[in-house]
Amino acid sequence: MKFFAFLLLIALAFAPDPPKWPIHFATELDVIHYHNRSHTFAIWYYDYNENAERVEVMNYHEGMDVTMINDYNAEKQYVLIETEDDIICQTHDLTGHLFYPDLSSFVYSGQRTIRDKLCDRWFHNATRMIYYDTHDAPNEPMQIDFMDSNQTNFLNFKDHSVDPAYFDKPAQCTDTTGLSCDACESLGEAAIELGCDASAAAISALCGPFAELCEEAIDLACEGACSYEECAEKACCALGFCSC
Repeated sequence: MKFFAFLLLIALAFAPDPPKWPIHFATELDVIHYHNRSHTFAIWYYDYNENAERVEVMNYHEGMDVTMINDYNAEKQYVLIETEDDIICQTHDLTGHLFYPDLSSFVYSGQRTIRDKLCDRWFHNATRMIYYDTHDAPNEPMQIDFMDSNQTNFLNFKDHSVDPAYFDKPAQCTDTTGLSCDACESLGEAAIELGCDASAAAISALCGPFAELCEEAIDLACEGACSYEECAEKACCALGFCSC
């Protein structure tokens, strides 16, 4: 036991400096959720100098792709939902600040191999247990392991600035809370796909400020008096998004 403690002391004596979170990057993500072992795949564009980030989530729900743009300068979040027939935009007020963790308090805990690459491993256990693995340079993350929730893997990491156009307000978004009639019907149909037992959280995640519309469409569909398309149209008419 003393021998292993001695080896640990030697390793700590020659530990590299703590890593620093990169200023800008583009990377693919594979997030493994511990509660059900499911995977979420996404692309993350991040630029501290632009004070913005963009996350493109693939197959978020029922085959729909979702893009989230967080513009902390404008204090706005734009969410694009790609349905089968349309692209729906939701605009939300944004609070807080861009994710930029201080890793100076992380403790070096040796090396391990991730995807055939030798990585330095760092550990933090102040409010939650976190492991952070880097490869070669301290600014190249390989994996973050939030032991109580998920493991986030960084794939094809590119350390470079991001074109500011990636963070622009999408053309589909407006400053109003209204929807076009076509977009309303597409959103209503997508909501109906959630099913009659859809939770308030699921409806809120999909529909944002249009939760009332989605609930109306789901209720009509669950009564069985109309097809998905007809129920979505009726809900949009009832709430004034379409002229009927």
